Amino acid sequence: VEGDNEIIENYFVTVYYEPDDTTDPVVIPDTDPDQAKINLVKDYLILDTQVKEDISLIASSNGVAISWASNNTAISTTGVVTRSITENISVELVATLTSGDKTDTKTFTIVVLQVDVLGEASEALQIPSNIEGDIDFPSNIGDDFVVTITWQSNHPAVNVNGTVIASPDEDTNVTLTATLSYDGETLEKTFNVIVLKDNTILNALESLVLDDIIVRDINLVSSLGLVTITWESSDTTVITTDGIVTR
Repeated sequence: VEGDNEIIENYFVTVYYEPDDTTDPVVIPDTDPDQAKINLVKDYLILDTQVKEDISLIASSNGVAISWASNNTAISTTGVVTRSITENISVELVATLTSGDKTDTKTFTIVVLQVDVLGEASEALQIPSNIEGDIDFPSNIGDDFVVTITWQSNHPAVNVNGTVIASPDEDTNVTLTATLSYDGETLEKTFNVIVLKDNTILNALESLVLDDIIVRDINLVSSLGLVTITWESSDTTVITTDGIVTR
């Protein structure tokens, strides 16, 4: 350890047993240090038995060089995975481990899972559970956007083109149904969302402030943002609806 830096190094050693009775012969195991390193790395070299994504095929570990061979292009020797849209593919990967003049191999059988185009597109399709303002409904999804999507809504608060008409009084529960289509097959996915109430008018009211005591004409605004404002006066001889003050 130097300062805050810590360096860890592994050393492979051979420990021999020496009996108490020196008349007995010393038994020296027939284990080469290079072979010991290979055995250790081989024991800890593990790969998943089923894959969908690229895998990491390491080139070395603890001083042991590792090279790879594959019997199918579904998994390359660099770990790139290519999936089929029609079937699962069984691949045999062979790791060759080398240290010094010692060499050993370890074989893995891995299944590259078939692409579930609609299922995986459905998993990837997400929309917010709370909606405030218009929403962008995707019309395509998946690799190269090969899956098309059509939408249905059970409530006029959300139009299928993504236009949201929020209630000014309360939050609204809406069920949205996406129909995913690919190669003549379809899959539905349902979303239960909440369209949050429209606080535009409430926010405008909160920001609309007049002085309690006035001595001159006042500015009665006709709009705040998207909110249109009209005015009434209980006594137009004192204050008109245009804000004219008569004292």
